[in-house]
Amino acid sequence: MKKILTSLIVIATIVSVAPFMAFARTDEIHISTGQLVVGMSSEITIVVRETGTRALVQGAEVVMDGCGINTRRTTNAKGEAVFNVVPTETGKVKITATIQGMRPTGTEIPVVPDKSPPPLDLDPLVPITNQPSMTVVGRTRPGTEVYVGRVKAIVDEKGSFKATIQLSEGDNHIVVKSSTQYASTTKEFLVTLDTKAPAVIIENDFGKEDYVDVKTITVKGRIDPGSKVIINGVEATVVNDFFICQIPVNPGKNTLTIVATDQVGNKTTIEKEVLVYTMKNIKITVGNATGYIDGKETTLDAPPAITGGRTMVPLRFIGEAFGATVAYDQTTKQISIQYGQKSIVLTIGSNQATIDGKVVTLDVPAQIWSGRTMVPVRFIADVFEANTSYDSATKTVTITKKILP
Repeated sequence: MKKILTSLIVIATIVSVAPFMAFARTDEIHISTGQLVVGMSSEITIVVRETGTRALVQGAEVVMDGCGINTRRTTNAKGEAVFNVVPTETGKVKITATIQGMRPTGTEIPVVPDKSPPPLDLDPLVPITNQPSMTVVGRTRPGTEVYVGRVKAIVDEKGSFKATIQLSEGDNHIVVKSSTQYASTTKEFLVTLDTKAPAVIIENDFGKEDYVDVKTITVKGRIDPGSKVIINGVEATVVNDFFICQIPVNPGKNTLTIVATDQVGNKTTIEKEVLVYTMKNIKITVGNATGYIDGKETTLDAPPAITGGRTMVPLRFIGEAFGATVAYDQTTKQISIQYGQKSIVLTIGSNQATIDGKVVTLDVPAQIWSGRTMVPVRFIADVFEANTSYDSATKTVTITKKILP
């Protein structure tokens, strides 16, 4: 018996970004449209038929080799072998089909460079920052050259790239360009570098404002729009460029730490001292040994009295109520008063006294009644910088003074 070999016909269908079909016979190759492109994934369907009868051939081994492709498939019942390939270089991919009892056949498919503009995608970028450098990250076609501004980016084998650029204060117009030898793609973006601390204006004049017996104070001011203000841990209400905040305070010296932070994290810190006073209130009545300090009843060793038309009040009782130290020298009959940084000396029977070495004249000399030093109420006002008032109807003397605890 004479063995007859039947030839094969290979028909290649290529599906890519621009699909095309290739028809091949053993003696002639026809490509209707397109070709394989470097770096582009394509689906290729190889159809194997017998020469002459054009019957579909099942079980033929089809091999694709070249341009970074080396793969094989076996045709199915429809005579098809389907490949998904990505060529890595230009040239030609050889396709061969073999099956026992038939002559092998083959064809070639050209691979051309990708001349289309490369894709260019950037990760989201912040429009404003306080950092002097910025890393730009994105993706493009593998093998392309990418510049971010004047900085050449590092592009990996998958097309991912990154580059770190330096920013100047103010607006920075950045151009990103991805290029091949055939085409390029550019994108632009604007980023603002702001390293300046936010401006803060405090509208309160803490040195002049009088805070007496208060538990909170209101702080007002101006700030750069978009900023946040925190005062002693309390966040202020900000409307446009105006802020207001209620701050708890204690009697005595209070330090306000005002921290303003703008939208990119720049900070301004201001410290202000606020003095909160308590009002000391003393009420005593002529001829009455009962007195009141801040509404609390207490007993005086000697009641107030009137002499020479002047109201005399007990010095030690009032001095100590204001926090002063009162000492009496029996030998010299001098009374020494230490009130904060102020020193006062007066002598029993004398209408002169010294306040920090300066001589002052009393309306009535200091006197001792029932073993207690009595002085005119006006002297109390001078020494302790207090306010005094007298109710003639009730004969009540009221002495008030702001005290800084």
